[in-house]
Amino acid sequence: MTDFQKETTLPAGCVDLHTHSTASDGSDTPRELMRKAAAIGLSVIALTDHDTLAGIPDAMDEVSKIQAEGGMLQLVPGCEFSVSYDGRDIHMLGLFPDIRYKPLIALTEEAALSRDVRNHEMLSRFQKDGFMITEEDLTEGRKTEITRAHFAKALADKGYAKSNTDAFARFLTTDSYYYVTREFLDPGRVIRILHEAGGIAVLAHPLQYHFAPEKLRAMIERFCEYGLDAMETRYSAYSRGEEDLLRSLALRYQLKRSGGSDYHGTAKPGLCLGTGYGNGWCVRLEDITVL
Repeated sequence: MTDFQKETTLPAGCVDLHTHSTASDGSDTPRELMRKAAAIGLSVIALTDHDTLAGIPDAMDEVSKIQAEGGMLQLVPGCEFSVSYDGRDIHMLGLFPDIRYKPLIALTEEAALSRDVRNHEMLSRFQKDGFMITEEDLTEGRKTEITRAHFAKALADKGYAKSNTDAFARFLTTDSYYYVTREFLDPGRVIRILHEAGGIAVLAHPLQYHFAPEKLRAMIERFCEYGLDAMETRYSAYSRGEEDLLRSLALRYQLKRSGGSDYHGTAKPGLCLGTGYGNGWCVRLEDITVL
């Protein structure tokens, strides 16, 4: 366990359908993440790394070992894509896809290439301004999809920021000189390919985009036209009132309900697998309808 992930025994039937590993911007390897999930008593976990399915085979293998040892953990394969709406970066989870489906693999490669182009430009801007940060500092020698979280950690580790949070606030907001936008995927295309791969498309953390109510509804309606299947109605950063609002929207648009912590390990200090930020929060099977 990480230093902030307290030993916790969750009630039976708890799930976490939004997590990240070292395959993208989490701090736990896929195998470590599966062991942690089993240790705290999760029934189901989805691995949803950004723009990659690379962590799924190791996670599957580790879950098979856990089950052979008598554990009951189930794994949902997944991925998190950045799609475009009104020029904004909107996150779309794909759950249950066939990770061998070639068009889906090609989609992750396309998204990763766009991210790489953006990352090289951001790194160049930092280096031109005298920041002693290299690509090795960002990856720490691992094969991973680099995100802003990697930049934040490198800035903090090098002493340019007090913490990851401070690095984001000072250098990595969307209005910062060092932030470079990337080409986001078309949401209709992402949903179509996920469906072809046997998966479902889930709108991630709908309130994180801070849209006015009418704009949020317009976005959901547009995505529903493309075939959106579900939305996250349980999320570790939301109040009970916000979750009630999202459940009402899911009902209104006939969407299935999903939920997860958005766990990243030490990249998001204080945010724990399965229990979010504490205070009794968890996702129970009765809270969702995607399983």
